Amino acid sequence: MTRLSSNDSIELNASSFSREMEETSAILSAVATTQPSAAAPSKKQRTRTSALIIIDELGRSTTGTDALAISFAIVEHLAALPHVFTLFATHFTGLPDAAISAPTAAAYNLAAALQPRRDAARAPGTTPEAA
Repeated sequence: MTRLSSNDSIELNASSFSREMEETSAILSAVATTQPSAAAPSKKQRTRTSALIIIDELGRSTTGTDALAISFAIVEHLAALPHVFTLFATHFTGLPDAAISAPTAAAYNLAAALQPRRDAARAPGTTPEAA
């Protein structure tokens, strides 16, 4: 399950924020677990043994404060679910620190160092020997 885009849908009369929340709701519903009971589960109840969830930049279509609050609530909820592995990419610097309080969560930072290519000044189609 993924949530990777942010697009308005004029046909559905849905804003980017509305679409984000619908997609997130679908993900949370799909990983909902039921507690074992004496009665047989209904057809609507589902039990999932494991799940991989990828969420990229949740909350891009709302204010920073609202997006941080929503993201925190989603991360906190997902971290509490057994057998759910979540990759949650975000630009909120405070979110990983807050999520790390969950015993099943770990925060990682990805950084990249860009260096100019040595051949960037060459004309297209030339070889190093011709330059």
